[in-house]
Amino acid sequence: MDIRRGSLYFDHLMTYSMIGKKEDWQEGFAVLEELELEQRVYKNGPVFFTFKSNEAGGEGEFTYYLPINEEVEMAGDSDIQYQEKVDVRDALLLRQADQYQDFNQAYDSIKTYASENGVDVEDSFYCVLLEVYDDIMLDLYVPVAGTGDSYGA
Repeated sequence: MDIRRGSLYFDHLMTYSMIGKKEDWQEGFAVLEELELEQRVYKNGPVFFTFKSNEAGGEGEFTYYLPINEEVEMAGDSDIQYQEKVDVRDALLLRQADQYQDFNQAYDSIKTYASENGVDVEDSFYCVLLEVYDDIMLDLYVPVAGTGDSYGA
């Protein structure tokens, strides 16, 4: 397990938010896939999501992000929104988090590491899906609390 400090930055993002159970994390990606065709935008980076627990029944809020090539205008009543950037300046990073049974175990591992090393982290994470040779690898970023401006989740 190689946990280190890192940052996460993307600009020009399409976002989609939904309430759901952690185990249903893949559901929001279908919405983003359709978006590429409907809005004629071009993906220029890996898709990723964040999850914030509601403490009620294992559900929480997912926000999915699709990096695109330029700023777009969206209708105010649309489920899909444009976001200028996500900027997490300091986070604990676990590369290839798929070595664990699921990203929940990877997240717990980072939380344990943070506790053992006196690092205060937020109760949210970013899970970045990297496509490599027809396979998916996961990077998990857990923002360090109190490290300045952070835009996004």
